[in-house]
Amino acid sequence: MYRLELVKIVLLFRILAAHLLAECIFSGKRKTTSAILLYAIVSGLMAYVFAGKLNIIWLPLVIAATNVIIIFIKKHLNDTIKSYAAIQLSHFVIILICWIIIAHISLAEIYEITKTSLLNPQFWILAVAYLLITGPVGYFIGLFTRKWRIEINENTTKSLENAGLWIGRFERIIILTFILIKQYSAIGFLIAAKSIFRFGEINQPHNRKITEYFLIGTLVSIAISLLIGILTIQLLAYIQ
Repeated sequence: MYRLELVKIVLLFRILAAHLLAECIFSGKRKTTSAILLYAIVSGLMAYVFAGKLNIIWLPLVIAATNVIIIFIKKHLNDTIKSYAAIQLSHFVIILICWIIIAHISLAEIYEITKTSLLNPQFWILAVAYLLITGPVGYFIGLFTRKWRIEINENTTKSLENAGLWIGRFERIIILTFILIKQYSAIGFLIAAKSIFRFGEINQPHNRKITEYFLIGTLVSIAISLLIGILTIQLLAYIQ
């Protein structure tokens, strides 16, 4: 399996750390032109210092200039998760390109890294497991509990839009992660925490249907997550 030199990997993470630190310092403070320019200058200098390559004079200039461009583009976009993800991805791509140039990463090395990742069975097993519990499993649980959900919705107020969907997704992601790192006791704490937050709702006698629906959905979600987690562990052990 092809591996990059450790010093090159550390260099990438040093530049990323500089970017993230600048983001933390100037979070919510880039509303004026002067603040944007200050952020760009500081982020460029931090990248230069963190990289530790004093002869790479162009690095702070590129980081500062591209940050100004990205921030001004951001000001014309709606403040949504998609726009935020696109902005951060732009920062990462620029940092990645700078790193490739500074670390003298050749096309052959990029090809070997890409090929190694794409041919790594562990990566694909984990990818399938997480995609399975966030997509098809959630849809299956929705179908499985639909008749009870329709029944209780007739007598209850509406909840936040898609709140249950995302709660279920994150719940299954956390459970699968705990299983893969063999922290089984933490799953009990997760279930207990979820029950505590819903205690005020399910503790009322007239909410018996909601309580039963909550328990069915939770148990189905946990059971499927456990099964997928166990299967994933077995597959990962098989290919080693």
